[in-house]
Amino acid sequence: MIKKEFLLFLFFISSLHSNDNFLTKQEYARMLYKNPRGIGCHKCHGLKGEGKVLVNYIHRNKNQTIKAPNLTNISKKKFFQAFLKRRRKSIMPQYFLTKEEIETLYFYLRYVNKKDNSK
Repeated sequence: MIKKEFLLFLFFISSLHSNDNFLTKQEYARMLYKNPRGIGCHKCHGLKGEGKVLVNYIHRNKNQTIKAPNLTNISKKKFFQAFLKRRRKSIMPQYFLTKEEIETLYFYLRYVNKKDNSK
């Protein structure tokens, strides 16, 4: 099953470089955002990158919250650093994305939020 999904993914990637794409950049970006070879970005960052509360808990009699950051106003440099620099205390899963895929994710967040603001 995984091999089939991997071959399908490779097919999508190779089709992006042809002139007769059956997927638009926006469609590919949305697919990648929802399943970047692991937990989808939307699970923690929301459908439009707005950030979500992941968990509320009590530690030493104090309420604590872990929240995924809002990605709608993050700089491109900082966005790339989240994928390329791995911090030991980060709760973000390790993704093995190419620079082109990271660029596509950044594009998606700009596109989906620009589209909503133009309504």
